[in-house]
Amino acid sequence: MRASRRRFLEGLAGAAASLLVRRAPAVEAAAPAQPATAEHSGFFSAEERIALAGLADEVLPGAAALGAVEYIEQLLGAFEFDPPHIHAGGPFSGRRPFALVGRASAAFPSADFERWVPLDRVAERAWRARLYGTEAGDPLGPITGLRPLLKEGARAARGDSSARAWSAQSDEFRARFAELVLEAWASDPVYGGNRGETGWRALDFEGDTLPLGFMPFDEGAGAYRERPDAPYSRLGGERDPAPLGWRTRMQLWFLAFLSRRMDLS
Repeated sequence: MRASRRRFLEGLAGAAASLLVRRAPAVEAAAPAQPATAEHSGFFSAEERIALAGLADEVLPGAAALGAVEYIEQLLGAFEFDPPHIHAGGPFSGRRPFALVGRASAAFPSADFERWVPLDRVAERAWRARLYGTEAGDPLGPITGLRPLLKEGARAARGDSSARAWSAQSDEFRARFAELVLEAWASDPVYGGNRGETGWRALDFEGDTLPLGFMPFDEGAGAYRERPDAPYSRLGGERDPAPLGWRTRMQLWFLAFLSRRMDLS
């Protein structure tokens, strides 16, 4: 029996939630949910944001505190900016320093990620279809846009408990909303989610490391020096300080199994 896309997403969300709760139990206490602070156009009302925050926590406990609603609303309003806020620029986020003699300096580059990349004609057409949807006669076929889908779901969830509201949503809403919540958890903070890089820390992921990197160049010595806090020379030579437990291994095995079933079906 083929594993449905919805079941795969629900399994992925459940595994991710278990990892996040186990490895970062103080997420909600450290960064309590609060009104949206990321850029948005007011696409959702305050009441709708509260309802979506509850639904986000149904997908991944603590997701609202990590900025899931802000991530979603920023994406839905991407075309209200020129260029659209779809793809962040580069090369540097401005959060990591330059290197100085093989170590971190006190100087930081500009926040290049906040310079958004213009879309080409094909990419713009595809993103507009994803966000706004298309009609039956469109060459792309009928597509339910994220904006109308999530707006309707947010309205329906107002004033109800999160658990009941989540159960009452359509399969399409739950599948696509779960995707967005997981994106918000693991994306770069410039997109509105992963507040304080908490999602990355739960995965022991440093995120963007440039321009510091892991092996800064020492001009005086004419050689690359490893960072004392992240040495390359010990990779594989020491026991992992945070090894995967059996529950995590089982979750990863389960996700790999579901993914393989979907590919073979």
